Amino acid sequence: MSGRHETALALLHNDRSPGSSFFRTRAFFRMGFFERALLEIDETDFALVEDEEALLLSLSRSFLLTRLGRLDEASESLSQLRKNNHSKFDDTTELEYLYCAAYIAYCRGEHDLARVELSKILGKTELISADRRRYAFQQDAFAIRSKAATLLGVLAATLDKFKEMERWHCEALLSAEKSRPRDIFLESVILGNLSCAVGEVYCPTAVTLLQDRLESIDWTAGMAEQRLYLERHLIRAKRLFGIGRICLSPGSVASPSLAWRLAESVDRLFLDDWPSLDSYTEELMFAKSFLDRVDWMSTIGEEDTNLDELAALLAPFDAEAAVKAQSQLETKLDVSLPHYPTGRTIRDRASKSFALACIAKARGDFALAERQFSWALDALLPSEISWRVAVVSIELYTLNRERSLLEAPRAFLSAHRASAFSGRMGRALIVAESSEEPGAFPYLCEAIAARTK
Repeated sequence: MSGRHETALALLHNDRSPGSSFFRTRAFFRMGFFERALLEIDETDFALVEDEEALLLSLSRSFLLTRLGRLDEASESLSQLRKNNHSKFDDTTELEYLYCAAYIAYCRGEHDLARVELSKILGKTELISADRRRYAFQQDAFAIRSKAATLLGVLAATLDKFKEMERWHCEALLSAEKSRPRDIFLESVILGNLSCAVGEVYCPTAVTLLQDRLESIDWTAGMAEQRLYLERHLIRAKRLFGIGRICLSPGSVASPSLAWRLAESVDRLFLDDWPSLDSYTEELMFAKSFLDRVDWMSTIGEEDTNLDELAALLAPFDAEAAVKAQSQLETKLDVSLPHYPTGRTIRDRASKSFALACIAKARGDFALAERQFSWALDALLPSEISWRVAVVSIELYTLNRERSLLEAPRAFLSAHRASAFSGRMGRALIVAESSEEPGAFPYLCEAIAARTK
């Protein structure tokens, strides 16, 4: 529960006491060894474990199959478990079953069904008066309520409803903190998910909470990925909105892999106010080199989402490299697991359209560029992501000269004057209004060059 997974496995070696098989399974899962976790379940003699642990292992099996993308097997396994063992379900097992059913529905894209199942958990745990677990290896109702609220937050994020996402993850964190014993690893996952909101929309309260947890939690090696999410998105919040204390010094890096190093580079290229075009293009060419240096087919997280943004950044300077970045993302999405919503959210589709628009604009196909920019803008306008709306609007403005497009950048500048992004966007507005060149890139290029003139 503190992210010391290897130590847990060492302590559990050859242990056959109640809960040991389930805890080994969970340790392997939290380390990302999903096939090994399945093997642990398959090697367990269910006749030698308590019914509650046998049910948890069976539920874990369905969950793991879902995580691996084997959705039909997962659904069949869960259905048979319910049919053959329903009389053995206690209150805690019922909650775990509903959560597993919701997770399968989420990965199938059946989001309304997932919400129905999750709402059942919230209803059953709205008033928790007593701990009804029979064994210590079972999670209490607070922990399961926390997982349900977390998945509701993820579902909200797929619709770009980041304020709703923030509310659900805060609910999840409150429930997790009431759980006994505290599962700090689960809390770190919630914090990592919550941090995604502050990297897109203005959430000052969430920023304060995340900074507090970043400094107060004992971040073990097993929680390195979650800490990476926190640090990255707090830095994005600083660059976008000028809030918070977390900001890397120039030249600093925090990423543990080449793929995540690209993510860090893309954030800087997209959101920082660069001192010169030379330093910007040097970093851009460094980012471009990752197209050949990273084996994108083997990445296991959401790092590939940065390829669309890299494509947009590259387009004004190297349209062919931009096309290559987009192609690599499309190839990866063809084999990506359903656990990750990458490529399926409104924001991802808008990001793809924006990249295609930038490539078309760089090639002089202004009609196609205008259509793609317009689609991206229409998709983003209902969202709360004002900075992305501002960027798309100002790049579209050079093509149709509709004055109303400048309202979004001005509104962002009025609300967030002190950020690096606003400094760059302010110059982009001046460039856009003074330039008559349809192929200009006011924010992506000219605003940086204008700083040194």
